[in-house]
Order: sequence, then structure tokens, then C-alpha cells
Amino acid sequence: MKKILFAAVALVAMASCATDEVVMRPENKLAIEFDNAFVENSTRAADINATNLADFGVYGSIANANGTGLTFDNTKVYKDGDVYKYSPAQVWASNATYTFAAFAPYTDRQWSYAVTNNQAYNGVITFNNAAAQANQDLLFAAEDRTTEVINTKPEAVALTFNHMLSRVKFHFTNSFHAGSNIALKVTEVTITDAHSTGTLAVTNGQVADDWTVGTEKFSRNFGDVKTTLAENGGNGETEHFYLIPTEGEFNVTFKVRMTVAEGAYFDYTHNAVLKINMEKGHSYVVKTALNQTNTDPQGEMYAIEFKVEKVEDWQDFSDVALEAKTVATAQELAAAVAEGGEIRLTEDINLDAIATTRATFGLFIEKDCVIDGNGYTITTTASRGIAVSGVNNVTLKNFTLQATGERGIQVQGAAKNVTIENVTAVSANYTVNLTSSAGATVVTINNCDLKGLNTVNVAAPGSKVTVNNTTLRTEDNNNAEGYSTIAVNKDATNAIVNMNGGEIIITGTNSEDTNGGSIQAEGGNIIFKDTKGNTTIKGCYFAIIYGDYWYSFPTFEAALAKAVEGETIVLLRDVNLTEPVVITKEVIVDLNGKKISSATDVFEVADGALTIIGDGEVHAATTNGEPYCAVWAYGDAVVNIYGGTYKIGYPDGDYNDLIYAKENAVINIYGGTFYNSGSENAFVLNLKDQDRSTADINVYGGSYEKFNPANNESEGPNTNFVAAGYTVEQNGDWYIVK
Repeated sequence: MKKILFAAVALVAMASCATDEVVMRPENKLAIEFDNAFVENSTRAADINATNLADFGVYGSIANANGTGLTFDNTKVYKDGDVYKYSPAQVWASNATYTFAAFAPYTDRQWSYAVTNNQAYNGVITFNNAAAQANQDLLFAAEDRTTEVINTKPEAVALTFNHMLSRVKFHFTNSFHAGSNIALKVTEVTITDAHSTGTLAVTNGQVADDWTVGTEKFSRNFGDVKTTLAENGGNGETEHFYLIPTEGEFNVTFKVRMTVAEGAYFDYTHNAVLKINMEKGHSYVVKTALNQTNTDPQGEMYAIEFKVEKVEDWQDFSDVALEAKTVATAQELAAAVAEGGEIRLTEDINLDAIATTRATFGLFIEKDCVIDGNGYTITTTASRGIAVSGVNNVTLKNFTLQATGERGIQVQGAAKNVTIENVTAVSANYTVNLTSSAGATVVTINNCDLKGLNTVNVAAPGSKVTVNNTTLRTEDNNNAEGYSTIAVNKDATNAIVNMNGGEIIITGTNSEDTNGGSIQAEGGNIIFKDTKGNTTIKGCYFAIIYGDYWYSFPTFEAALAKAVEGETIVLLRDVNLTEPVVITKEVIVDLNGKKISSATDVFEVADGALTIIGDGEVHAATTNGEPYCAVWAYGDAVVNIYGGTYKIGYPDGDYNDLIYAKENAVINIYGGTFYNSGSENAFVLNLKDQDRSTADINVYGGSYEKFNPANNESEGPNTNFVAAGYTVEQNGDWYIVK
């Protein structure tokens, strides 16, 4: 096989970015300041680092004495395990100069890049922050490489990414003196005129110092401060978002509710001007101290000023623990869930003790909350053990769920984000169930051990389920019906289930009819990555093996489209084709003891490279004098046969070109059994007459019925296909090459 050096793209380092600590000196009654640390109460998924960088787009050009051309044009590079992959592969050439420019993220990107003169190192980045709603990071990396004469495989391209945007959030402190009993609630903190779009020039792989922004503006609501601010130092902050770095002024609005006594409060609306000089990769936290001089905004307002005091890495976020409600009974748990927030169990809980109007549910969650089981066990006999409905964010973690009813955890009613973490759960059927009413929900399952029949059942259209490092168990003792560990229901159009790591374990008396995953929905998809156990999808005939799991396909064409050059496609069960398999790339077919037959030819190799291994049968048809072949090679095809049994119209066929080559094709036979469908067949192995001088068949092994590959009439009397140094032994009707 010819070796090809592929240009691999690998992420090596993520450049750290700093936090700009800025102090503002106000010129009005509202004193806005910065403190000396960029503090974030939680880690946002939008922040990209070297660990979670899932994909990026690459532009690449090649130049030599003959000119310059673009080899990568926003090619997607994605993380698969510990390596980055892309397709189709590009190759290194000797005595050339390569330049690469890379941008992240690739999925749901709001950036574009216009290359200048087919030179990836030169161009203009355009970013639409309004479309991203200031909620998307933007990274850039550039690298070049010059090759001389290539004798060994070159190193992967090492990319160091830098952040191109700035991060901003707001921090508020209650500076009313101790004993005042004044509490403050800050809401709807908004920059009303953030820059919608910007462009950034790239010259010789280096980005310009400054962005050029457009005239259009958009409003970005940073949300509410997460806690109520108690007097004398109570503080809290908003989420952070991304802005296009510029120097200038921004209009900021927010609301303050001042509670002076139980039931007595005042509402104020603030408008401020934020002067700031933002730089790429820097983080800014705007801190406001509210007190008796400025909580009421009536009167003269002074301008806000900044100065940069300190720069820190984006990693330096400090965690702030939320005070959790502790519960010890089912009634206490139900009451805490009705209020929402963080909840922690201190005892095992039986949900059957809850008196509820929803008789089918053990626990019904309608408020955003975090339930930390703290290692305890929740039991229920309800038909639906735990239901999550109509929420924005719910996390269930650190408990064991013993649900004897049909469903364990059910997501419904347009719930948006549900996380299940460190949970061991068992139910009679659906351990985790997404009903159709859940819609385009996002469910994340981390480090769990789940057992059921349809252990993960998805009926929610457009939903996304991610299963990380989790064991899924199916114990199928129902002999009347086979189940699937992961099932995408017909209602779940365009639903996607990603399983990353972990294991699928199928047991029970009916385990042979049960499979790792099944898809009924239009556009549905199940993706297994690094998953052990039985993950063969029911109803498929062909598979590609990745590590310990099988990725299955209903047709050979589907498997061939997925396969990269040189990959192996395994026959999972006997299959009868209505059309021949046409191969145009390099591929290995493992017959795996199964039979592949066709009403016409079986394998047509058109300029590709086919290798056949394993035991099994290849059976072509012969109909009324129409010749078909088990293997037919043409163009510049190369075929290597190492095993299998080959028949054509056997035993009553009348045309006998079992293995056939024409044009420039070459067929090498190292083993296998080849049957003769005719009583005096001269054409078990045959070359097209006018192509005898260019096509070739070379025999190094195999057994041939009524056909001597060293002395036959395929190309005239005494035709010899046997390679030099090999001999033929006759045993009755059989000729054996050794």
C-alpha cells in the first residue's frame, strides 16, 4: 500500500488571557469602581480553553516557485478522543511554504474570514456579536511551516490560540452602614449600545492591534445580580459576556430595589456612562458601591472613569458556595423544590410519602434548582419517579434513585437545561425519558450508572442529549420484544444523542435481540465515542469498528461514505443486494463469516483499492446469458483477495467470469475458494480480451474448482496466472495453489 504523509492539525497550547482590574473615578453621584480581582461565581460553558476546545476552522495555503494556492478553506477540525481530525486529508509537499490561520469555535460560529490573494496568513476577520448575543468566545491562531525534501512524517501543526474579544461583568456592593437593615436587589444590568459587528485585519499571521467596529449597536442584558445585597458589605455580580474590544463610552442601565423594612421598598432606575479602553483577551469587572449618596439617582450625574490596576489570567475565578436548603423528609423536599434554589438531602427519602395531586409523579420539579443527594437514596413506586417540567436549569446529582415504576427521571414541558450527575438509577423501563413536550431541550448526563430497558429514551424533537463517562445497562428478559439501550423515538425528529466514554452493558434472557442504540426519527442521530459494550444499531448490515465499539450502517454505501481511506468495513449479517457495490476509494472488507450476494455483480472496483479478508461468501448472479462477476475491477483499480468463498450463478450459471479485470486493473489473489459454475469453465479468472497487455491477475494462493490457474484457456491455451515461485496441486476437481 502506498504511504501518504497527511497534514495533521493539532492543538498544542491555549494562550492564557489576563484580567484587567480597572478603577473608575465617577464624576456623578453614582460611584462605579473596580476591585482587584475578577471573581466569577460559576464557570460558563461559552469560555473556551485547551480542554474543551471541540472544533475549529482552518484556512491554509501553500506556496512554491510556481505560485500560491488555498488548501484549507474553513475546513472543520474536530476533537476525537485525544486527537484532532478533519477530512478530506491534505498532504505535505517537499520544498514548499505552508501558512495556516485557525478560528474557534467552528460550531454555531458567528465569525467569517476573507482571505487575501489565496494567502491564509493575510485577510480580514468579521465578527457578528449581535448575532452571538455577546455569548460566544472567539479565538485565533496562526502558524507557518517550510518543507524541504520530505523523508519522514512531518510533525503535526502546533497551534496556539489567543482570545480576540474582551470579557465584561458587573459587581455591586451594599455600602450602607451596619445596622441600617437596608437590603438591595440589582436587576436588568444592561449595556444598551454594544457594537454589533467588527473587523480585524490579519497581516502575515499577526492580528492588528485594534478592531474596526461598525455603526450598528445592540443591547446586551447581563441579567440580575445573583444575590440580594445585605447592608455593610453584601455583594454580588452578574454573568460575564463578550464584547468587541474598543476604546469608548457605553450606556449602562440597571434597576435597584431598596428594601428598608419588611414590606417597604423603593425602586430606582439608573443610567450611567461607562468609559473603558478594552483590549483583546482581557477581562473587566465593573464594581459599583451603592450607599446613601447614590442609590437614589436624582440629581447631578458624574462621568465614570477607569484606570487599569492589575491583569490576571482568565482562570483566576473564585468559587462562591451557595447556601443550600437541607431536607430530611419527602415533604421538606417537595416544599424546597416548590421554592427552587440549592437543596441538599440529609436522609434517605421515600417519595411515596408526598401527598400530591399529580398521582403519577413521585416528585414534580417546576422551579430552577439543584438537588444534591449528598450520597443518599431516593425511592419511589410512582409511574414517573422524578419529573422536570418547564424549567430553565435543573441539576440532579449525587444520589441513588430506586424507581420501581415505568420511568425514573422524566424531562417534559419545554424544560431547557437538565443536568444529571453522579446518579445511580434504576427503573422498570425508561430510566431517563425525554417526552415529546420537552422539545429542543438539552440534557447532560455525567458519570452516572443507569439501568432500565430503554435506558435513555428520547421523544423530544430537536433535543440534544450528551452522555459522558456513564454506564448504561439494559437487562432484557422480555422474549416477545427486543429493546434498545438508547432509543430515539419516531417523534424525536432531528434529535441527537452523543455518548462519550463509558460503557453499554446488555444482559438478560433476550439480550441477543437487544442493541446499544436504535433510531426511528427523521434526522435523528446517535453518536458513540470510545464506548465499550454492545453498541451495534439494530437492522444494520455493515459496520466500521472504532476501538471497542461498532458504528453501524444500513447500506454499504453509507458505510463507505463514512470510512476514511484504508478503513475496514465489517459485514454484520447476510445481505442480498439489488445493485452492485461500487468502490472508488481504498477500503478493506471483512466478510466476518457472513454472505453477501447480489442480483448483479457484487463488487465493482472503479479506480479504487479493495482488500477482502475473513471467511464468508461472495455470490453473484447469472441471468439468461448476462454475465455478472463476484469481483470486477477496472480503471486503475487494485484488488487483494485474502479469503472467502466466491460463486457465480452456482451451480447452474452459464457465464463464468467469476473474477474479472480490464483496462489497467490488477487483481492479486492470496487465498480463498473459487467455484466453477460451468462444466468446462475457462473463465473463473479472466481478463478482458483487448486489455490483456495492461490488466493483470496474479495468483499466490487459493483453491479453484475445475480451473487450473497455471494452465487454462482464459487468455488462450496454456494461460498461466500463477506467480513465479508458486505451484499448483490437483485434488480431484480442485486445483490448489501453494
